[in-house]
Amino acid sequence: MGEKDAIKAVSIALLGRRDEPTDGIEDYCTWLQQALSERGYKMSVVRMPWAEIGWLRALHWLWKESAQWRGKWVLIQYTVLQWSTRGFPIGLVLVIWMLRQRGVLLGVVFHDIPYYYGRRLRDRIRLVMQHGVMRYIVRVAERSIVVVEPQRLGWLGQWVTSPKIVFIPVGSNIPDRYAGRNESNGARSVVVFGVSGGTLRQKEVAVISKIVRQAAAVVGPLRLIVLGRGSMEAEPLLRSALDGTEVSLEVLGLVPVFQVSEVLASADVQLFIRGSVDTHRTTAVAGIVHGLALVGYATEWTGFPITEAGVRLVSLDDSNSLADALITVLGDDILRAELRKRSREATRRYFSWDAIADQFLRALYT
Repeated sequence: MGEKDAIKAVSIALLGRRDEPTDGIEDYCTWLQQALSERGYKMSVVRMPWAEIGWLRALHWLWKESAQWRGKWVLIQYTVLQWSTRGFPIGLVLVIWMLRQRGVLLGVVFHDIPYYYGRRLRDRIRLVMQHGVMRYIVRVAERSIVVVEPQRLGWLGQWVTSPKIVFIPVGSNIPDRYAGRNESNGARSVVVFGVSGGTLRQKEVAVISKIVRQAAAVVGPLRLIVLGRGSMEAEPLLRSALDGTEVSLEVLGLVPVFQVSEVLASADVQLFIRGSVDTHRTTAVAGIVHGLALVGYATEWTGFPITEAGVRLVSLDDSNSLADALITVLGDDILRAELRKRSREATRRYFSWDAIADQFLRALYT
């Protein structure tokens, strides 16, 4: 590697506000950093502390911090709440202006799929502003990495076919430590990884309990294992809804990654109802990486390579069809084995960190 290549081989992943209680974007960067390191490319993970010290002091900090970044790739990790408190990411425009003055190779990884947040005038203005900022970033950046196929992102507009746009699906922040495991013994097990908060929680609990009750009535006793964000908060509602049924409930809450891996590895099926199963959903990808058959919803954001994995997807909010899909997968050992095989192959080709790192290197250095 020559001197020029050595300079390019150092990149910076720039993060904004930390998410609590877990930060999936930071985990994403850590796994990508490790995979790139194994290929001889160094990536530093840097967090801009605007949420802690305010925007003015944080911009001054960034100006000093970025003094040695000229000629290096700086990959801004974008979700709207990484760069704003109320969904108006104006400060990021100043960050980008400053980085361009420093002469960096500017890239961005768009982790968000901008949803329609409401019907109030403020909500509409916020969404228009978010789209405007994102299109501005695409225009001025050397590379824009999107985690869903570009043609599914209407906000890209004329940039959808630009060679600067590169599609790279997310990987799993939960490493598979139990690749040689068998399916669960005894009662079939269904795992739910994460439950939404706020007003969505009650709706999701109602759907989960309805579906597993219907499945248990057909295939026999089931174990429902719920873990991750929101699971402890959902436990009282779940226990009430499943009381007196053939479904045994285990709620684990937030647990270490090795325990998450163990749970996923020992399950028969992952049930995913937090919106669509698509290539920006790390919790859905975690099930695929662990070789699970996955049952969930499809929307306009669902596409390749999720469709290459072992998934059975139905239209959004069609809980009856979702129950039928779960019953079919749980009741057919041959089908479930085939779905597991497809998930393993999709992981090898698209969702492993090795595959993702190789795609990043092609996007940045070729």
